[in-house]
Amino acid sequence: MNKKRNQDKLLEAVFKKAQSEDAPDSANGIATHIHRALETSCTQPISVDAIRGYFTKFKKEEDFNISQVAKDQFAMYVGKTDFKDFLNKDTRKVINKKRYQFLITVLILVIAFFMYDSTRKKCMIWDTNRYVKIHCEEANAKPINRMLLNNFKKLNPECSSSFFFDASGAPKVWYYKKGKGDLDLYSMPGIHPVNGKTLNDITLYMIKAHLCDSLK
Repeated sequence: MNKKRNQDKLLEAVFKKAQSEDAPDSANGIATHIHRALETSCTQPISVDAIRGYFTKFKKEEDFNISQVAKDQFAMYVGKTDFKDFLNKDTRKVINKKRYQFLITVLILVIAFFMYDSTRKKCMIWDTNRYVKIHCEEANAKPINRMLLNNFKKLNPECSSSFFFDASGAPKVWYYKKGKGDLDLYSMPGIHPVNGKTLNDITLYMIKAHLCDSLK
């Protein structure tokens, strides 16, 4: 089956080339045109009768075999070294086409994934100590705020001045007081992520009274 398919591909390429070169639109005209072209590259080109016979049987879709000499000469006519060279380049074209189709498919899938990923989570929710992305259809979802999503976090206290204040003495921590010795600390000003209460700037008094009594 492969043998016939390869033979048919070769003949199809040969006859298409002849027609593209304005060969007469008849079996004899095409055969003569190909024979004359082969005379320039082959010492003993296949005859007009043989070429005409191949053309006629090919058009009638009959089963037939081509001699190896004819295959090699036909391959030379379409610009290849021989029939083996014709098959190798044809195979490479198929492989390259499949690789191209595979790469295109992968690219489409990657683009589709990123498009889906960029649109599927447009909301956020507070999760223990930070905001995380969720689907907007989920309960308690709120529109994404990039500043809060990337920077607003609940902090664990460290008893050092540099944890609470920058070099100029401005606060780096904001708090919500739940009770004596019980403060929620956050990395940004704003509102409490659960109860919506306004957060306060940290002060040395609040630190010493509720967190680190030894801090100076």
